[in-house]
Amino acid sequence: MDKLTPKHADLHHNLVLALNQFGFNGFNFTLSSELAGEISINLSKLEEFSPRVMKREKFTLVSCNRALEIRRYYVSFFADRRESGFTMARKLGATIWDGPDLSKPSGHQLRDFLHQRQVSSVALWLVETSSHWTGYFTLFSNQQYTQLCRNCWENGAEIDALLRLYGEFYSSEFSEKLNPIFNYDIINQKSLNILNLLAEGGSIKEISARQNLSERGICYHVDRMKEILCCHNRYHLVHKAHQLGLLRK
Repeated sequence: MDKLTPKHADLHHNLVLALNQFGFNGFNFTLSSELAGEISINLSKLEEFSPRVMKREKFTLVSCNRALEIRRYYVSFFADRRESGFTMARKLGATIWDGPDLSKPSGHQLRDFLHQRQVSSVALWLVETSSHWTGYFTLFSNQQYTQLCRNCWENGAEIDALLRLYGEFYSSEFSEKLNPIFNYDIINQKSLNILNLLAEGGSIKEISARQNLSERGICYHVDRMKEILCCHNRYHLVHKAHQLGLLRK
């Protein structure tokens, strides 16, 4: 996690303290490939949001170094396996992980690793954000599964309101780093430069000269972005790029 400014650090610490009251002793936050609303894009590379995909992640927000260590271990441990360890959440709100699959050696290894770090249960909590991307909290707890389920049931509305508030804050303050398009290198920097020049009104010929790339090469980048973002033409591409926070501010 990048070093936070004092303003960010204070707010971040407040969330850690608030979650402690509900039995959570760590978390990480990212933006998943799930899009809220009716915007359609082709993110087949992120479709399953598996550990293999997560391994490419460049940035995540964590409560502490221990939470980052857990995430890195989990991703590296399962990246080359077909299994994911967790059942990924596909709905807003909480999904409580019922523990590793102990019928497999990897399940025992994951359980032991988490136990050594005072984690007995994990909750996956999805929240909507105004960025159009779905916010994704992974919450760690030393409570047992049944206790955590009861806790989330009794305090679900309060926890959800808290996470929606912070999810909105994080997705706004760290939009350029958390945005899945950037975070997982779905569109490379050269393409993004071309996209921004298009948004500024540049023609293919003008962009070609500025980027020292042939007009055919510029068109290739534009066509690839149109395919990824499911756009009919360049105007549609620029509009959707603006919606998804891909343009320079």
